[in-house]
Amino acid sequence: MSLYFNDHNLRIASAASKELTRLALTAVAFFPTRTVASDGRRLVEVTAPPDQQAIREEHPLKAVVDQAAAWKWPLLVPAEACKEFARKLPRKSFRPELTCGAIEQVETDEGGQPKRVVLASTDGSCAQRMQIELVDANYPDIDQVKPALGRARGILALDLDMLIDTLRAMKIGDNGRDLAPLVLTVYEDRITLRVNQRGGGQTAYAIQMAIEPEAALTAEEMKRCAEIKAALEPPPKEEAQPQAEAKADAEGEPEAEASGDNDAGAHEVTEQGTDDAPPESAGASTPAEEAHHPDSDPEPEEEEEEETEEDATYAF
Repeated sequence: MSLYFNDHNLRIASAASKELTRLALTAVAFFPTRTVASDGRRLVEVTAPPDQQAIREEHPLKAVVDQAAAWKWPLLVPAEACKEFARKLPRKSFRPELTCGAIEQVETDEGGQPKRVVLASTDGSCAQRMQIELVDANYPDIDQVKPALGRARGILALDLDMLIDTLRAMKIGDNGRDLAPLVLTVYEDRITLRVNQRGGGQTAYAIQMAIEPEAALTAEEMKRCAEIKAALEPPPKEEAQPQAEAKADAEGEPEAEASGDNDAGAHEVTEQGTDDAPPESAGASTPAEEAHHPDSDPEPEEEEEEETEEDATYAF
């Protein structure tokens, strides 16, 4: 259970909604292990500081942990209150745990659910506290909004400070409202950014190279990168040719079998016809044999006609 937080968990309040019609989104949602802010078009999430047990042991302010498991999470702290309290947190300290604030007190309603909290911080000599009324609303299920990694079409690792500086340099014009939407294009090893002034003004264009993925990506993200790369690469030509030949052989085998069956049937019919032939026609020569023996004695025309009729009968 994470009841200690730092300024990184509070600064995301700038991403919360300012529309009172969406009351839940005007707050920073404190979950047991993270804080989340969203305005419905973007979502920012920051995990709680690591080593919560060590912070609890060393921090002079003790966070409330009793009954925390029974609370209905998240705790919705108004974004403006988070911004104000973030200014009270020490940014640097010789004791790292002092850069964290604590949920020191919690007031619950009749149902045992939190309705007010006291956020506290200290620099080691002076403590500051702020009592805050929680937002009474149901926060959206953000886990359904976050896309699954398996749907990713590309993953790049970028230097964040460089990207922020690039975006600041691209903010042309005196008024940010004069800019058209930012166009982001992702390539294999870089991204390009382009923004235009509305009404045909100036254009800002930038290129930022990706850094080595091993320096930033998790093991799951590296695995997904390999899957995407394998899916985009065409199969080698050496493998494609044997597959085509195998397919052609597979298509040719039935034809060869059918041809063999026809030859066998024709041979069978010919043999049957030979067995049924009268004895006097067994020694008769075919027209092809006569063509190969031009010196053979010519036969009477009537007998040739009879033999031709008998041969035609046998052919069926």
